[in-house]
Amino acid sequence: MHPLFSGPLSLRIRGERLAFGLCLLWALPIAGIIAAFAHETIGEAQVALFVVAAMVYVTLARGRLLGSSVRIHEAQHEQLFSIVRRCATALELPMPLVFVRDDDLTPITIHGFGEPYALVFSVKWLEEFRDDELAFHIGRQLAHVAAGHARYLSLLSVTGRENALVSFIFGPWLRRCELTCDRVGLLACGSFESARRAIAVAAFHRFGRSVELNAFAEQGREIAGDSVLKWGQWLSGEPYATQRISELRSFADSRLFEEADAWFLSERDALARSSDIVERVVERADCTRLGRRALALLIDTILVGSLLSTIKPIINRVLILPSTSHTISSNANHASDVLFAISLYLYLVFLVGLTGQSFGMIITGLRVVTPDFTQPSFLTIMWRYFVGLALIPVVAIVGLFRGRILIHDSLSKTRLIRTERLLMHS
Repeated sequence: MHPLFSGPLSLRIRGERLAFGLCLLWALPIAGIIAAFAHETIGEAQVALFVVAAMVYVTLARGRLLGSSVRIHEAQHEQLFSIVRRCATALELPMPLVFVRDDDLTPITIHGFGEPYALVFSVKWLEEFRDDELAFHIGRQLAHVAAGHARYLSLLSVTGRENALVSFIFGPWLRRCELTCDRVGLLACGSFESARRAIAVAAFHRFGRSVELNAFAEQGREIAGDSVLKWGQWLSGEPYATQRISELRSFADSRLFEEADAWFLSERDALARSSDIVERVVERADCTRLGRRALALLIDTILVGSLLSTIKPIINRVLILPSTSHTISSNANHASDVLFAISLYLYLVFLVGLTGQSFGMIITGLRVVTPDFTQPSFLTIMWRYFVGLALIPVVAIVGLFRGRILIHDSLSKTRLIRTERLLMHS
């Protein structure tokens, strides 16, 4: 866990994790109501299919960004790139991919399921923000990565804009996430005045610069005194701008801000002084043990099994020849086993080949990389899982003694590492 979100320095808004769990429970009856109106059954298979489809969609979105957006780097808008790099370095996070696109609604967003995440600016707002205001928004978006929000937000909305249904179901969690990340944004820009002006410009575009923010804050007090007006926030995926500024003011005046700011400044200064180039090589300590691997594979197995349960009756009718009931049962079991093995193999190859992670790996915090922390090729991933699944009993037994680097890791020259170790080496 990132230092800013663990221990006594945790900047996480109280109740954020509880809100996430309650929102997931709340989603179940909502899904049942939608299914009743649609005259459809929403089961595990449908949910699993949605999750996998969303993961693939988010991953392919990076290709769309490369094709339709401007990629920012040292030779392309160096000033913006340097602000992002400074914030990422101070937060001890890997440098994200940075893009600028034409978007009328979302000033800045971040999405992805693992490094490198994609940080996307809207050209309509980029021209309005000053450097310190950009630092605020960049810091709060990177905070979504550090706090573990980004992968879930990407599932809910790849564009950074939640629809009304998502806001209604996950609103309590989404709003707490935004308040949490505002705190990190304040650390990144270093000034409460810059932070609240950045919020105003993001909310009102150019007009935000002419807003008298002290008078604007009074509107928040009016809302606080009216229960009906406060309930209106439930229809939104983010808090009112007045509440964000008020919460940020309270945080800026707190002892927690002083301690977090001291840590942030010390990290930024220490990293700025360090100019040594360290070769990035996966060490044995970076790799995961058998238990965590097994949990990730179990999650993937359940997911693939749920997907296949919807098409199993069709497969049985197509593949099984008419015969005695005993033969039919035997053929059915054999066909199901073969189909499951092939499906699991294709599932792992496709997702890990695209993103470096399966859904089980995302949940357990694992990632497949080469020994120098790069993304393996599709052919390498195909060989890795061919060996791993074909020799799974041997891999499991040997894994009890070899620990972190297993047979299929060695033969495919890949490593299954813990994502927290990836952050340490980035």
